[in-house]
Amino acid sequence: MGVAVLFLATLDPAHPFPATKMVILVYWGGLLVLVGGGRIGIRSFQRHLLVRGIGRRRAVIVGSGERGRTLLEDLRKYPALGYEVVGFVRGSGDPPGDDIGGTPVLGTVEELPEVVRRYQVEEVLLAPSSRLREHVLDLLSACNGLPVTFSVVPDLYDIVSGHVRTNQIYGLPLMELLPDFMPPWERAAKRALDILVSVAVLVGGAPLWLLIAIIIKLDSRGPVLYLQERVGRDGRIFWMYKFRSMVKDAEKHTGPVWATEDDPRVTRVGRVLRKLRLDEVPQFLNVLKGEMSLVGPRPERPYF
Repeated sequence: MGVAVLFLATLDPAHPFPATKMVILVYWGGLLVLVGGGRIGIRSFQRHLLVRGIGRRRAVIVGSGERGRTLLEDLRKYPALGYEVVGFVRGSGDPPGDDIGGTPVLGTVEELPEVVRRYQVEEVLLAPSSRLREHVLDLLSACNGLPVTFSVVPDLYDIVSGHVRTNQIYGLPLMELLPDFMPPWERAAKRALDILVSVAVLVGGAPLWLLIAIIIKLDSRGPVLYLQERVGRDGRIFWMYKFRSMVKDAEKHTGPVWATEDDPRVTRVGRVLRKLRLDEVPQFLNVLKGEMSLVGPRPERPYF
């Protein structure tokens, strides 16, 4: 808003805007007040809506023991946190009962995926007992693919694997475990970037890639491209493309081995390609096919 006011003040060419120190100071002060006040106002409005039950996230608490009860009390005490607890999910070793503080027990941990679907749960709050802690990753796997977020109330030395974001409920620590490393829109944007960059490199540098292919063919016997098995996402095997930089059948007698700095199997042209990393360019074909990505772990050979 402050930027808009300053912009409107400079529109009249007949009356140039005097950029004095006082004007800049007033503008800066106004900007500080308006931006800060705007954020405070929006946050207050959000809290007001959440207290009235608008925009709350439907949640279940896994673990009906002491930690689960404490978590329920804190969430009831602070409704502005935005959680609507629809029920408990009982873990192994939790005390029996169908109702905890007026909140129903909806099922057991084995039934968690069905509970999530049936009650349209958006967040699972894990307050596990010592017996249940070792099965947390099993719960995450069971709910894989469901649009639900996991948050865990940790012990002091808990180690949780996954995509973690820390949070707290008035001093009670939470670690949020997201079901996917990236939400769908981020995956779509990442894939679009992969395709755009790959097409630009392959098409834009086509004359150079053609020249490299001709030089490889003239330099030594064998194909232009070298295909090598790699392990991709979820353990899928695919063929990775590279410009051939070694003699044909380089591993015929040795089997899979790492290349060394002065490897005698590397051709003259291959040595230059490797130094400039140009032998990796055909991997953009793998990126186009969705087998690799510009950003991410490098796929390794099954042998290693």
